[in-house]
Amino acid sequence: MLAGLAAKAADIRLAPGEWLAREGERLAFFVILRGSLELTKEIEGRAIHISDYNSGDFFGEVNTLFGIPALSSLRARTACRIAAFELQQLQGLLQSRTKCGDIILESLRKGLEGGPRHAMGLPAVRVRIVGQQNDPSLTRVLAFLKSNRIHYKTVKETTTVCVSNPDPRALSPGLLIDGVPVRRPWTERSIADAYGLDTRPYRPHYDVVIIGGGPAGLAAAVYGASEGLRVLLIEQ
Repeated sequence: MLAGLAAKAADIRLAPGEWLAREGERLAFFVILRGSLELTKEIEGRAIHISDYNSGDFFGEVNTLFGIPALSSLRARTACRIAAFELQQLQGLLQSRTKCGDIILESLRKGLEGGPRHAMGLPAVRVRIVGQQNDPSLTRVLAFLKSNRIHYKTVKETTTVCVSNPDPRALSPGLLIDGVPVRRPWTERSIADAYGLDTRPYRPHYDVVIIGGGPAGLAAAVYGASEGLRVLLIEQ
């Protein structure tokens, strides 16, 4: 069965410097057979290196199953040969009840638990708070950032933090993401939108909607999607 699925996979060859996928594009499930890829994210006009994928690594299972576009860009560091599996082929792997399928399912669970890999590994602090953390108007903002494990930095009012607004006193208390002030009123959705988190469904209809991303919710989402159901997982 695995041999049959592998025979249907797309065989992608990349020269050094060629792009496998750009941020925002649709992803397949990829297995690197040979070579090395770099994962980058553009922040404040700069391409930030996040990590590398090498021979034997695989990725894109969450994106493929849940229809999520690429959150970062992937480019070949060396000559690469990559196997690409579309949704139906990935579901076949997951339903094969083999060690291969078990490894992918475990990766899915960990990926959903830990959040997007690019968000966890970014070297730059994208969120800055202007003013004092004990300001009552920042309570809701800080609670949201902490619950989503979003790193932030507190900036004193006397520090210039934004080129477009050189007087930070006009922002106090303020919230900036990638150097851009987030307009009030601050809500969880407005902060998530500014940060680039998913706040809207990608499809008009779903077979299953799961409320809550705890252990039970994550397991239901992973196994439902692996069986071919269109699953929407909603988490605060």
